[in-house]
Amino acid sequence: MVMIVQDNLSFIQHHVADSLIVMAYLRATTLIEADQQSQEAACNLLVAIGLGFTQEVLAVTLEDMKKGYPSHVYMIKTLIRLTSAHVHGMVPLIKPILEVMMPVLMDVTFDYHKSVFAAALGAFSKNILLYMDDIEKWPQTTVTKESFANEMDIAYDLLFNKWLEKTESPLNIIIVEALGYCTTLMPKDSLELETKNPQTRLGALSVLKQLIRAVPSQLERRKVKIVAELKLVLLDNNNNVKKLIVETIGAMALEGYLDLKGGRIMVEFVMKQYVLCTDSCNQIPLDIDEDQVTHEDLSRICEVMKFTLTALESMEDVLWPFLLHITLAQYTKGLTMVSPCLTQLAKKKLQAGDEKYFLIYKQHTNFPNPQALLTQLLVIAGCPCEGEGRGAAALRLLQAMSLNIHAAIVQRWEEEIPLLVNNLVETSEKPLSQQEWEERLILLLSKTLETIHDEQWTCQLIDEITQQISISHSYPQQKGFLYKCLGMVLHHSGSTDIKRQIGQMLQSAQHREAVEREGVSVGIGFCSITNFEATFSSLMDYNLNLLKKSRSSLHVDKDQSDLEVDNAKSTLVLCSGYLAIKAPLDLLLSRTENHILPLLNEQLNQLGQRLKEESQDLTLTLSLIKSVTLIARAVQCSSRTFPSSFSRKSELLKYMQQLIEAEPTELLQTPIRPLAMNACLHLVQLNPRLNEADQCQLIKSCLRSIFSLVFVDPNQDQDGTPLHPGGRDLYTDSVAALYCLLKQLLLQNLSPEGLQTIYKYVETWIISPREYERERAVDMTSKLLTFYWQELDAENIMAPIDLGAVVGQLLPRCVDPLLTIRQRAMDCLYILLKIQACSEGVNPDEQYEQEGILRRIDQQLVSTDTTVLFKGCSELAQLISQHLPRDQLANLLFMLFKGLVDHQTSCSNAAAVTLKAVIKRRGPELEDQLSEILEALHLQMAAITQQEVTLTVLQTFTLLTSQHLPAVVRCLLRFPVGECTSAIWRSVAKKTQLADTSLKQLMQYPNRSVAFSERSHSVTETESLDPLAVTCTVYEMVSEPESAEASENPSTTAVCRSRELCLFSVETLRAVLNRVHNEVVVDFVQEKGGWDLMLDPHTHHNGIALLARAMSLFNEHQLVGIVVDLAPVLSTTQVGQKATVAAFFAELLKCTSISHMLLTNTLVDSLLMGLLDSTLAVRLLCIRGLGNIPIGVSGLMERHASDLLAAMSNILQGKDYHEEEFMTEVTSTLSKILDQLSVNAIRPIYIELTKGIRSFFEFKSTQVRAAAFTVFGTLAKCGHGHSRASFMEQIHLNLVSLLLHLNEKSEETKVSHNRLEQQRTGGGKPDIQQLSHLEERLQRLVGPHVAFPVAAGRVDPAGGSIAK
Repeated sequence: MVMIVQDNLSFIQHHVADSLIVMAYLRATTLIEADQQSQEAACNLLVAIGLGFTQEVLAVTLEDMKKGYPSHVYMIKTLIRLTSAHVHGMVPLIKPILEVMMPVLMDVTFDYHKSVFAAALGAFSKNILLYMDDIEKWPQTTVTKESFANEMDIAYDLLFNKWLEKTESPLNIIIVEALGYCTTLMPKDSLELETKNPQTRLGALSVLKQLIRAVPSQLERRKVKIVAELKLVLLDNNNNVKKLIVETIGAMALEGYLDLKGGRIMVEFVMKQYVLCTDSCNQIPLDIDEDQVTHEDLSRICEVMKFTLTALESMEDVLWPFLLHITLAQYTKGLTMVSPCLTQLAKKKLQAGDEKYFLIYKQHTNFPNPQALLTQLLVIAGCPCEGEGRGAAALRLLQAMSLNIHAAIVQRWEEEIPLLVNNLVETSEKPLSQQEWEERLILLLSKTLETIHDEQWTCQLIDEITQQISISHSYPQQKGFLYKCLGMVLHHSGSTDIKRQIGQMLQSAQHREAVEREGVSVGIGFCSITNFEATFSSLMDYNLNLLKKSRSSLHVDKDQSDLEVDNAKSTLVLCSGYLAIKAPLDLLLSRTENHILPLLNEQLNQLGQRLKEESQDLTLTLSLIKSVTLIARAVQCSSRTFPSSFSRKSELLKYMQQLIEAEPTELLQTPIRPLAMNACLHLVQLNPRLNEADQCQLIKSCLRSIFSLVFVDPNQDQDGTPLHPGGRDLYTDSVAALYCLLKQLLLQNLSPEGLQTIYKYVETWIISPREYERERAVDMTSKLLTFYWQELDAENIMAPIDLGAVVGQLLPRCVDPLLTIRQRAMDCLYILLKIQACSEGVNPDEQYEQEGILRRIDQQLVSTDTTVLFKGCSELAQLISQHLPRDQLANLLFMLFKGLVDHQTSCSNAAAVTLKAVIKRRGPELEDQLSEILEALHLQMAAITQQEVTLTVLQTFTLLTSQHLPAVVRCLLRFPVGECTSAIWRSVAKKTQLADTSLKQLMQYPNRSVAFSERSHSVTETESLDPLAVTCTVYEMVSEPESAEASENPSTTAVCRSRELCLFSVETLRAVLNRVHNEVVVDFVQEKGGWDLMLDPHTHHNGIALLARAMSLFNEHQLVGIVVDLAPVLSTTQVGQKATVAAFFAELLKCTSISHMLLTNTLVDSLLMGLLDSTLAVRLLCIRGLGNIPIGVSGLMERHASDLLAAMSNILQGKDYHEEEFMTEVTSTLSKILDQLSVNAIRPIYIELTKGIRSFFEFKSTQVRAAAFTVFGTLAKCGHGHSRASFMEQIHLNLVSLLLHLNEKSEETKVSHNRLEQQRTGGGKPDIQQLSHLEERLQRLVGPHVAFPVAAGRVDPAGGSIAK
């Protein structure tokens, strides 16, 4: 609104202005104070309108005061602002305003209202003065200062005597300021100064300042007195008073007061206040009133004032060279403020040719001589960060004073010093280290001395530096820098008294102060550049003195003495290092091995003893580390120009490694770790190269020292107790030192092999159960991979040799509970995949697509949502499985196997998810290493504790089975039977199609030997699979229920381990039958006791027979497939299996239903083949089965007659005639077969049969003999027709045996024999003639002494005797 009014003021009509004024008035006066922003806006709006409608606005603002009471404060503020914005229009109206305002001022009681009215009076007075200064612009005006005399007199009395409080308050400041302006309009005779109390000093000083500015001519004669009187006020400690004093001094400088006697005291006051306030600004401020002048405010005012003073031409002679003297003598802390002034003054005088520029040291004995001036300014510049840029200020002043120091250095410094100043300015955000800055200043000093090249001048500089050292006892930092300067000056001097100078340096140094030890050592190093012999001799003498002192027992406080000696030894040790770093390159190695290292031998040899001490001062140890580092750096630098081998490299490395290993992992308190590692960093770069064993030990020691460090919060103990103040920096330095060391080792062998050499020691920490150890290991891996990628040759990029293993170990960390680990692990994978892509020559488009996927995954892995995390992990696994080379797949898998038992649940799940993804996509490529993969995964599975991981692993096994069914089944069957194996088979069984093919594959193994080739070996082995394993597998698969609960049933495992094969096979068989819904078969066999019969080896075949019978009764439609699958078993070497099949087939031949299933041929052929088996039990069951043919399929006997009879003939002529049971079954079976065959079917082979059967007439078993006679009798039916003659021949050949058994005691034999007689005679009576003929033949055979009553008594076929 204000801007709109300002831009359109000339177009606003009166009625609009009136409305706006009323609206603004109401808004400014009726709102609550909390809404000050709106009130301020309303006030500003009134001011804007008042620029065009002044009278209208005044009418509103003065309305209340015209009624006799004070106006609203915002109406008064409107008057103040309007007067300042519209001076020429408002000043003529101020007198009427004051006439209205003055009567109501006595009624103002609140301080806030007083402050507003006082400000109004001051603003009115100030603008009146401004108006009067430009009075010539208003020729028609009648306004004069005297016009306001009465009102100002009343106002002064009110403000000074009534409202000005005796105690300090914010109101006083405003009142005093108002008084300062009001007094300029008062009559001269009304002015009096009061400076006796602090309350009135503010007003008095303010009045004085205004008077000096307003009426300088009237005070001309009182200048000296004013300066003298003001000196009394300089001792006031009130900052508000000091501020007014400084402002008053500024006004006095403009009017020439400071040229008078005592003026320089005023200048010194300003300088002193700046220094004091600068120091106080660093202190924690207390709660102060907002109107109180702070130290910072006063410092800023003094800084402004110095520019004012310098800009005044009249002040040049006052300030020069007085300001230079007091600054260097007393107020060096104020150099930052004074230096620009002094530089400006010096340049002015030099350009003007003013001789006062040159310092006349004889006249100004208190002024520093050139050498002292150089020394002092160098010391100040040596601390560049102090005093808000004091170092740059000192350098600028040094350059400005160059002619006063030495004429020869002007041009050199014009070139060098601006560069140094620029270094400070450019590195303000990241400043140089103190050491780097001091080195640059020392270099400037060196160039200065080279340019001056004056021995006498240089010797005087030595004296001044020595003198400065003696007075800098309380400033170790300055003193240390002075030692360095002194060493550089001694290097440039031709002094022959070097030993004395070095002795003084060593004696004057406070060896307990680190910066002084460092300064002395560096200085002695500089000195040794041109004075090595004298320097080394001084150090040897000092060392002898230390040995004497350490052996002395006369000291009262021996512990304190030992500490002082150790501190001195620390300085000596550091000197050794700097002797090396400053030595000429061509002489370095000889000096190091012959002079420098012998100085360290004593301390190195005592290192182990110091480490064992419980409480020790680390000064000597830290100095030793630094000295070794310096020596290594020096030798390294020398080797670049003069290649050589450092003989003591290994020894020094072991010392440093010993220090690292001795550091406790419970707490990080000392810088020994990072410093010792830094020493190792330089040592490993020297020749000869480290061997593999030493490098291995070094890496492991350093990793253990950093990674295992218990470090939660670097600044607090576990109970919250503050620890080492630089804990965070110390830890950061330690990690950085480790990284630099590993980076250097990698750089020495920048190849996949070199990377693997280091990573194999880091990887064990990546899977640590401790979060901080994992974080450090993954972070270090990320840094090393980044470095490796950056340093690789773009034209010869090679991926890590064990890329798969590295990826497999890092990938689970992408879902680590700690976010930083996830991020760093993702960074590692990104680099690895990028290296792999470049090594394979992947085109940029594919790389860009891959990077896009990785970035998207990276965003997902930041989430705390588990679902999002594992989605990203799954996508990452897919990406890796897609791009990883085939030769790295196995390495990836083996490492993922280890991740399955990770201590972090999320990581083990990630490993399982990745494993499944890789197998699903790349599983078919794993044929060559399938056996090793399965064995490793099976072994690891036993250690898995997470149920989710186990389920994923089982799914992985299922995938592999579907991809490599025969090989996986064969491999799994070789695994020990246990919980894991059972779970795998149950998992496979859940996939219907896979379960079917797996079972078919399994059914092949019990029947044959399995040959396999171990591709990792050069030979081929053949092994037989354990039938128990196969059986257990089948059991597990068929026992797998659909519910998840059953998959956890442990009974399977118990059965596998505790029961015999037969028992478990029976259980498996029952499970199979139940699974295919053949419960009726199971029940039938159970009722008959068949399952128990199967368990007994003697009755096993009977149980199998019951099973076959049940299958034929209740499930005959499945018999065809079963018979086809079982038939090949009879040709295997498994005796038990062949016997089982033979018993099963034998029983099936009893069943009449097999004929229409076309199984007879298969069964008969299988049993006939079984007759050739070498096992008697198998042959027995086969014979028994063939004997069942007449029972079940008698109608098909003729078709198989020739084969059956030929088989029987072969058996009769075989070697098993002594086996009673077998031969009983053979003869019985043959009898059954012959009974069902026609004569024509038997006739072709009956001769062989009769020949074969006759050998059993004399068998010891009556059953066999009876069966033999029965068979022989059955064959008699072939003895008719043209076969009669041959049959009679067989009768004659067997007649003796037949007759001998006529009186067989066995009834069974007699019956069989009589039946034979009946069959031989065709069922009629015996032929008497033939019998007589037989009797005669028998008699001849046995002789005359034996009666053979053949005819005496005939055996009736029915069992009775036949009379002759």
